[in-house]
Amino acid sequence: YYTVDLNERDYFSRTNIIIFISSIVIIIIGLWWHDRYKISRRAIQTCKDGLILRLNKLNSVREHLNTKTTTELDGLVAEVEGVDVSEKKKAIAELQSISFKIMNLTGMVPAILTQILQEQIIKIKKSGLNDIESYIEDTNEAIKNHSLLRLGGQIKRNSQWISETQSILSQLSNYKSLFANIPIIPGVTDEIKIVLKSAKSPNEQLHRIQELSRKINDTSS
Repeated sequence: YYTVDLNERDYFSRTNIIIFISSIVIIIIGLWWHDRYKISRRAIQTCKDGLILRLNKLNSVREHLNTKTTTELDGLVAEVEGVDVSEKKKAIAELQSISFKIMNLTGMVPAILTQILQEQIIKIKKSGLNDIESYIEDTNEAIKNHSLLRLGGQIKRNSQWISETQSILSQLSNYKSLFANIPIIPGVTDEIKIVLKSAKSPNEQLHRIQELSRKINDTSS
């Protein structure tokens, strides 16, 4: 058999040193590439999460938007969720395209809400009720503020007020129909007819008629 004697110079030969250094360089490059890939993927995911947050903000007022806008909004949510962050170049291109669409929608939604508020102001003014000034002022402030939260909140507040107003006007209309063909009876129907023809605001008229109706019922009983 043969024996091979290795001396110190064999371990530190030029070839071994080159192999050792090359291995270290390869490891360093591998670690650098892995870290770079992780950072790149994390940055893309952060961008994706940011777009989701922007869409969630728009979704917070979706109850006031038309079907076309909500459909577009849902489509953008699906597009963002479908982006594969592992495919860097493709993901970046897709997110940039979606971001542009969201930017357009972000500019359009406040305009839609503002139009709704302006239509509500017209209805509020037509109501003739005596507490309209505060609603008109708050609505104009919301339009100036241009915040989605403020715009959406004011639409809800106005909608509730308009609904209650329509109830008042509907009750007054019923009273007018009821008393239109009833003869004037002193102390019974005459005061109610006077109130219905007065210049009082609708809520004041209704309040007074309800008082008189209770008075008539108490008298008759």
